[in-house]
Amino acid sequence: MSFAQDEQMALQADPKRPDFMNPAVFRRNTLPARSYHIPSTSLLLNGAWEFNMSRSPPEAPEPGEKASDEDWSSINVPGHWQLQGWGKPNYTNTQFPIPVCPPFVPTENPTGTYRRKFQVPAEWKSENTEIRLRFDGVDSAYHVWVNKSLVGYAQGSRNASEFDVTPFLQEGDNEVFVRVYQWSDATYIEDQDQWWLSGIFRDVILIAFPANDRLNDWFIRTDLDSEYKNATLLATIDYQVSEQSTIALNLIESVKGNSNVIASTEYTVEPATSSVELSLPVANPQKWTAERPYLYGVEMILTTPGSNKTYKTTQRIGFRKVERKGGFITVNGKAIQFRGVNRHDHHPLLGRAVPLDFMRKDLLLMKSHNINALRCSHYPPDARLLDMADELGFWVIDEADLECHGFYDAVSRPMDIDETLGYEERKAMTFPKCGAHTSDNLAWRAAYVDRVHSLIQRDKNHTSIIIWSMGNESFFGTCHRSMVEYARAFDSTRLIHYEGDIDAEITDMFSYMYPEIERLKSLAATEGVSENGEFDKPIILCEYAHAMGNGPGLLPDYEKCFDEIPRLQGGFIWEWANHGLYVEGNEKRNGYYAYGGDFDDYPNDGTFVMDGLLNSVHQPLPGLLELKRVFEPVKLEIRGQILALKNRYNFLDLSHLQASYKLESFDKQARTLATGPLALPIVLAGQSTEISLPTELFQYNAHPAYLTVTLEQRGEVEWDQGTYVVAWTQELVTKPTEKAPANSPSSAQDPISTNSTKTSLYVTGANWSLEFDRIRGQLKKWTLNSTSILEPHPDTGLAMVPGFWRPPTDNDVPSAMPYWKRFGVNCLTNQFRSFNMSSMENGSVCIKSETFLSPPVLSWGWKCVTSYIIQPNGSLSITISLKPTGAAPITVPRVGLNLCANSDLQSARWLGLGPGESYPDKKTSQKFGLWNVDSIESLHTDYDIPQENGNRTDTAWVELRAPNGTGFRASPQESTVVNGETARLSWAASQYSDRTIEVARHPCDLIKDNVVFVRLDDKVAGVGSAACGPGPMDEHLVKGFLKSVFWLEMKRFRAARACDSCRQRKTRCDARDPCGPCVSLNQTCLYGTEAISRGKSDMILDTVLRMEASIEELRGMVAMGSGSDVMGGIQANSTSPGSTITPTSQDARHHPGRCRTRDPTESAVLSSGHLSSAESLLKWTVFRDHPSILEEAESSFLSLEYGRSSFQSKLYGIFPSVGLSDVKNMVGVFQRTYNFWFPTISLEDLKSLQLRIWQENLEPSCQSCLALLVMALGCVGASLTEKEDSSEDKSQQLKLQGASWFTAAMKMLHLAHIEMNVEACQCLLLTGLYFSFLQRPLQTWSYVNSAATRCRFLLSCPFENPERDDREHITRIFWSCFVLESNYISELPSLPQNCNAEIESIFSLPGKFHSHEAIEDEEKSTFYFLASIALRRLLNRAHYMLYDRDIGLQIDSNNFYSVNQELARQLQDWYHTLPPSLQFPEDGKPADDPHSEYLRQWYLSCRSVIYRPYLEWALANPSWDLNNNLRVLDGCRVALDTCLFKLRYLKQVPYTVMVDTWPCSLSLETAMLTLMGGFCHPQLTMQLRHIALLELGPHLQQLLQRWMTIHGSSVSPGVEKALRLIMKAHQFFESKSAEFAPSQVEEQHLSPRSLRMSLG
Repeated sequence: MSFAQDEQMALQADPKRPDFMNPAVFRRNTLPARSYHIPSTSLLLNGAWEFNMSRSPPEAPEPGEKASDEDWSSINVPGHWQLQGWGKPNYTNTQFPIPVCPPFVPTENPTGTYRRKFQVPAEWKSENTEIRLRFDGVDSAYHVWVNKSLVGYAQGSRNASEFDVTPFLQEGDNEVFVRVYQWSDATYIEDQDQWWLSGIFRDVILIAFPANDRLNDWFIRTDLDSEYKNATLLATIDYQVSEQSTIALNLIESVKGNSNVIASTEYTVEPATSSVELSLPVANPQKWTAERPYLYGVEMILTTPGSNKTYKTTQRIGFRKVERKGGFITVNGKAIQFRGVNRHDHHPLLGRAVPLDFMRKDLLLMKSHNINALRCSHYPPDARLLDMADELGFWVIDEADLECHGFYDAVSRPMDIDETLGYEERKAMTFPKCGAHTSDNLAWRAAYVDRVHSLIQRDKNHTSIIIWSMGNESFFGTCHRSMVEYARAFDSTRLIHYEGDIDAEITDMFSYMYPEIERLKSLAATEGVSENGEFDKPIILCEYAHAMGNGPGLLPDYEKCFDEIPRLQGGFIWEWANHGLYVEGNEKRNGYYAYGGDFDDYPNDGTFVMDGLLNSVHQPLPGLLELKRVFEPVKLEIRGQILALKNRYNFLDLSHLQASYKLESFDKQARTLATGPLALPIVLAGQSTEISLPTELFQYNAHPAYLTVTLEQRGEVEWDQGTYVVAWTQELVTKPTEKAPANSPSSAQDPISTNSTKTSLYVTGANWSLEFDRIRGQLKKWTLNSTSILEPHPDTGLAMVPGFWRPPTDNDVPSAMPYWKRFGVNCLTNQFRSFNMSSMENGSVCIKSETFLSPPVLSWGWKCVTSYIIQPNGSLSITISLKPTGAAPITVPRVGLNLCANSDLQSARWLGLGPGESYPDKKTSQKFGLWNVDSIESLHTDYDIPQENGNRTDTAWVELRAPNGTGFRASPQESTVVNGETARLSWAASQYSDRTIEVARHPCDLIKDNVVFVRLDDKVAGVGSAACGPGPMDEHLVKGFLKSVFWLEMKRFRAARACDSCRQRKTRCDARDPCGPCVSLNQTCLYGTEAISRGKSDMILDTVLRMEASIEELRGMVAMGSGSDVMGGIQANSTSPGSTITPTSQDARHHPGRCRTRDPTESAVLSSGHLSSAESLLKWTVFRDHPSILEEAESSFLSLEYGRSSFQSKLYGIFPSVGLSDVKNMVGVFQRTYNFWFPTISLEDLKSLQLRIWQENLEPSCQSCLALLVMALGCVGASLTEKEDSSEDKSQQLKLQGASWFTAAMKMLHLAHIEMNVEACQCLLLTGLYFSFLQRPLQTWSYVNSAATRCRFLLSCPFENPERDDREHITRIFWSCFVLESNYISELPSLPQNCNAEIESIFSLPGKFHSHEAIEDEEKSTFYFLASIALRRLLNRAHYMLYDRDIGLQIDSNNFYSVNQELARQLQDWYHTLPPSLQFPEDGKPADDPHSEYLRQWYLSCRSVIYRPYLEWALANPSWDLNNNLRVLDGCRVALDTCLFKLRYLKQVPYTVMVDTWPCSLSLETAMLTLMGGFCHPQLTMQLRHIALLELGPHLQQLLQRWMTIHGSSVSPGVEKALRLIMKAHQFFESKSAEFAPSQVEEQHLSPRSLRMSLG
């Protein structure tokens, strides 16, 4: 091992200018860029580093500089400092966030300094070892020191750099010290459309290579012959040898796990050489394409003859040939089509520090949505993503880390460029000036070339990369020419792309962004086309269909161009995902995903960062579903009785697919008429065919009948473990019958009556009524059976008005919205003209209203004639005729009706396109069918930025109904079947008003109204992609409208539900909660206990909910304070109760300013600093006369645990050798124990984890970590639940095995900290449970806290895999964390809270979950889990309402007695709701089940907590005569009896307690001290003079001593202290034993009657 060099490198290459402001300096002392390859001799330096933040580089600390530890904090690497508490994120799209004066940057240049220590592994300490320090990504520039010596400098945020640090290392500890500059000259050429985030955000790795005799780098290529059949493998290998050696090149093929060398060659190399070119002919290998990504292994072995030294490495490679041939981009001789997306690195919590599994999920999601191409925008991604692209199959454009379009703003703003000018005009005026800054500036040429050099050298061996891109939006100049020269000179096997080369002078293709459809067609026909129509370069769209918010539209139109014009070889959607950064919520506002400006960042480009097909947590938005349909690689079309099929794959036939059909009819219900398979012929790539459909499909007499044909993948694929649907089509195959007037009135209907007043007209039928506003000429109210269906709008007072506005979409904002608002479409007013009523011959009534709709200020308007025809059955036909006057707008967002419906109308059912939203230019992904939702909220699309959403087009009819069956149906009058253009109804329903949606910045800003806003539209506008691109096509605009007709029919549907009481009485229920009949009869109204769909566990759920509701009754008591004499005789002029409580709590309660404003009844909160812990009892005044007790108060339980030695694993994490039976046994024990108490892993997942362990498939991943933790907990569970005759050695062996599994899991646990999924949460929870077994409360709390935080984040988001029911998994993990965290905070009130208890009330309780094979086991586990949650919530409320430091009631409130009684009643309710399998006797008899025994202990703890305030008050006032205050006396007796009962009958430890031995120990000490305190009160001594007190100490001592050794680890000082206090109390009782005289009277206080007594 060498020591540091004597000569120090200067900090600046140029003494006059810092490196970070010198375009000539971009690397100093870095090693040559090479292929990404991390050998096994490497050490990952990720994790916690020390960190210092300075305002500028001169203020940053120096290596070795003595500084206060306070100046240094901890930061996670990889990560960004802005996301870890330093500085703030800043988002810009184009503009620079700093003054534009390259290469200079602001003096205020935030500088982050990182440092950490490391040791070089002993096996590396050899003279023949070169040790490198590798940084895969640092933003934006940095200097590196090792052991105080400057090693080098680098910039290029997304490019890797390596430094040879061998000369700088020393024995023992070494220190790496990195100074990172937020701004540098590189900032000017890294102006990508994303957040500005700084720091070390990719891996830092220490790598050991042999100093000699090694392979330095390699470049593997493949070539195919003219027939694209046989191949040649080409390898350029760079090496370093000390003597003559041999390099072997082997081509390896792996088939079904077996690897074979299919070709090889060798070459002898000499020390004087450093590179060799090898070639290897290969006969007809499998070819690689994105459709069939077949990979081989290339093995390179360097061998030194006569020695055992070898150096071996392997590179995966696919055989393919990329060319520009005949004017097309071709692979293996065939033109390809890109169906691609642009992808940025993004994670909602971690920014660009994206975890590996998050990347893979991105790619799998792309594959599952028919995406075949990926543009790395606008920098090289993590190299491992490209490994996945090779494996999964993508056409990849890999792009240099280069963009500087911010110069456009710097140039154009002073010129006051008219942004409405055409792009070409603006470009001609500005681009030359923009390019002069850097792109066309020779001073920057080397820096530009370094960007493409780093890109190509790192990624050159990836088969998926077929195109190198020279950056993005960086204008065009000499620097780009030099980049292309380098790229072509080094790599002739790939093509070159750069959109800025608009004439394709030096690139291989024309590339455009966001062209309109007609312009795209024109470019294809003219750009680079000779007079004879020939062209030699294709066209691609590197960006198109800007997917911002509700969009993109026009996807089918673009795809049609690509299909019809071969020269257009597809493109890449902008972009893959939103870039929102999660901001934690608070009491006033829920969490949200932030965009520009949300961090007070300036300048910013606002919402433009939210422009993806996925939301910010990378879950699909409707645009991605639309894209999947448009990108289908097989186009299907039903033409009569023929299925036309076109294979759009470039290489595959259709043998990997299978076809099926389904014929459905839709009337009142959906009905499947026929299903079956379809035989697919062999259809070669690019070919078409026709298939005859079964004739019987067209002979059904059902109308309408729709035929759906589906193509699915044969077998499973990684991106879809179910049935992967590749393509589908649907067609109406039976014409609608001519129905007789379905909407005509019945002759049997009662006649209509009318009544007119000064302001209203009432039209009434048998059970319905309509009220019209005569002043405004519109409908005001519509009722059925006295139930409101439509009701007055809170603003207009009208129930139905013509509607033209909708909340703007992101695509409306640039041009459509300003246009519409300029015409006042958003603020139309209603002017009355006339109102007439007439009777019709058929008994109907016709009302005609004429109004004038116009905006303020302007002089245009619509003459609006609305005709209402009301039939005797209450049905309503509405015809709206519009005639524009004045300068009316040409287009509007929509034309139709706005309805204001009763908020009870929560269910929707419709016949039309669904189930998701649809618009005229965004509807191909939706199928025709009969759809329904149970909640209006389900119709809402939750975009990261609230905007217009939830529209449904092409609807035949829609019904909205209330739970009691009341509702209405709306349809276009002409038809009830969608057939061509016949039915054109569009509709939307929401509880958010247009205004609420429009002004909301984030979903958390949306506030529901107490009505349902319904839109019924004749026409709606498309969405387009005008946020950056073209707007909707002309046919998708709303214009030229004259007349709209709607039919509304009141309905009495079958009620969705009925309460149990109405069921028993057999009376009609209105389904309200509570229902009307129950209210009138003053009966309890409950739903569902008799319903078949509800299981037994719902009884517990009902009780939990009743408990939640009954606590609300206390709100009035707490708020008002009745002042009644609830203390049973205590006079107001006696010593104030407030003065009798403990000094700490008294002080808190008499400082109103310190009280929190939150209502104590609103959720089950266990607050920090409460006064009910074991610690708080030591402060009782009664113990002042007992020094031995007081001395224990000197050190808190928390300080004892903090001072405890850190956890040290004794093993190396080597997996124990186990057979299948052992694995099954341990997993089975885990299922019976931990997964019984906290059922958070499904049976299916447990089986998968079991298989993973058995097969030793334990590569680092969250799944592997979870499997190891299951084994660890299974082992310790078995060690405690083995039969009594098992030896102690067997138990100890199981614990050691568990420790080994746990240590192995800990080595992977870092993955759970950086991932955000179910498995990560499970890992953290199970780790907390293992630490709980080890009696390490701080570690337990830490991991449980971390798991809960992730749960809260995940529960706030939609889930991508509903079949797996991730939401239920996360819900159960959350509640497990809630219970565990509460258990520990109850005894360690000083622990910080993560607010789980404060937010638990907003999360649903656990539901159905398959966790056990046997139904009875699964049911019992669910019972136990729900019972635990319910009791823990009640305990938390009792702690909070009685003992909170600020607002706890205790005895100093007039409301105490009422609260106390209510809590006691709820406890008894909980007990009586327990199912028989978990019920326990209330006397001293043992429970039948250990789980019941544990619930009994918890139940008794809760009872003692509820009644202990009486005892605290009595002890604080020893002179008071309790015989005159019987209520207090009885309360004291219940508290003491409960503690004595709890301790006396804890005969044996149920094994369930092993997850809680630490808090249980303190709980037992609390009970013992409570008894001791009670004994010290003269009037309570007789209560406790019982021989049973003398039995408690030895019993508990034996118990706790066993607990202290149960885990085989270090003893908890907290448990030791609890035991000492128990024994000191025991010594006190022994000292008083002479006074004991057991009697029948005293024994009765332990009786069941005593414990069940009611103080009322």
